[in-house]
Amino acid sequence: MQTKFVDFNSSSYSYSLMWRLFAIIFLGAAAVIALSTATEQPTRWATIIILSLLIGILFTDVLRLIARTNAEIARLVTTLQYGDFSQSFHAGARDINFPALGEALEELVSGLRKEMTTIQSESSHLASLIDHVPIPLLCIDSNDGVTLLNNAARRLFNRPHGRRLSEFAIYGQGFVAELRSHDATRVVCITPHDDAAQQMRMTQTRVTMLNQPQRLIALQPIQSDIDAAELALSNDLVRVLTHEIMNSLTPVTSLAKSAATLSKQLPASAENDTLHSAIDTVARRSDGLMQFVSRYREVTGIPVLHLELLPLKSLIEEMETLFRAEFTHDMVTLKLDLLLNETTITADKDLLTHVLINLLRNAAQASIGHTETPIACVRVRSTHSGRVLIDVDDNGTGIPDTLRTDIFLPFFTTKSTGSGVGLSLARKIILAHSGSLSVEKSQLGGACLRMVV
Repeated sequence: MQTKFVDFNSSSYSYSLMWRLFAIIFLGAAAVIALSTATEQPTRWATIIILSLLIGILFTDVLRLIARTNAEIARLVTTLQYGDFSQSFHAGARDINFPALGEALEELVSGLRKEMTTIQSESSHLASLIDHVPIPLLCIDSNDGVTLLNNAARRLFNRPHGRRLSEFAIYGQGFVAELRSHDATRVVCITPHDDAAQQMRMTQTRVTMLNQPQRLIALQPIQSDIDAAELALSNDLVRVLTHEIMNSLTPVTSLAKSAATLSKQLPASAENDTLHSAIDTVARRSDGLMQFVSRYREVTGIPVLHLELLPLKSLIEEMETLFRAEFTHDMVTLKLDLLLNETTITADKDLLTHVLINLLRNAAQASIGHTETPIACVRVRSTHSGRVLIDVDDNGTGIPDTLRTDIFLPFFTTKSTGSGVGLSLARKIILAHSGSLSVEKSQLGGACLRMVV
């Protein structure tokens, strides 16, 4: 805003008040003169009284003008103190006749109004930008008060406003300890009660706002990056292994088949029959191994999703039908705990059904033979972030903590007859749905495969 100096000696200055003061002085002087000759001319007392009345009227008018000017300036300053820039010095030019003062105050208010409008516009733009930043942002003050600064933070913690730091214990006691820490950058794990664990990179900066020290914390989700890196690494491993195994097995299988064909042409004898049986077994096993490795190649492929809107209830009913076709009621007790019967999800029906039936089959197999009353349970509910959580539980022996990160690796299995492909492929399908698949301790005593989609 440019500074403007008001020249009160210029012609723009109103002489109304000056003329009033000059008239008071002139009339006062005339009254003094008349008073000095009043003893000689008694008729001058009437003139003195009239002059006094005129002086009183003019003096009262001057006081009124000054009082109105002070009141108008005080009103304007008070409104500016409370941030009201809609007022103006409108009465000055009309009643008080101080045009220079009125013009200066009008320009002051107009400049402040423009600056405030600009500041509010920039503040709203900045707040909108912060609100739409995809990374959750939090602010923690010196009294452990937490403010969620944007939509990403409110979605992550499902809280519209700030809370106390101790209330974030539902996301893990370790997470609260990390929030109290003053380390600049580190990786933290959020483990809410009703959702899958998430790895996040926490970065914090110390700031001072309104003379109060505060910590600005940014949480960058990296769980999907970790899952993608693990998936890419396992895919590369499978691709290399299958390529090398196929290259080595192809000539062995071909030679074994040729040898089996030639062995059939040998004269019948006990030795030749034994030789033919051995060669034929080698040929069949090598061919079976070729098919086995060929199927493993499916693990490295990226599932192509055909997304559609699926009623969750019909999906569970189809899964139950497929499960009962393999496991009867006297073999396994199936429990369904569905809290979202009317919920719909966007997913690939065939792939998601494949994942669910495989997880339920694993739960049944883990329970059978390990308990007198095998139980497989499917629990469906909504997470705090609004997604669908599906738990598949069993009352088997469970999965040791040391193996929880290994069961999703290709070729890894805890079953004597397992191939190690099922859980790896299931996790890959869920990741393609932008979800997560993890293993937890089951409320039934066995394992719980937790799926979030």
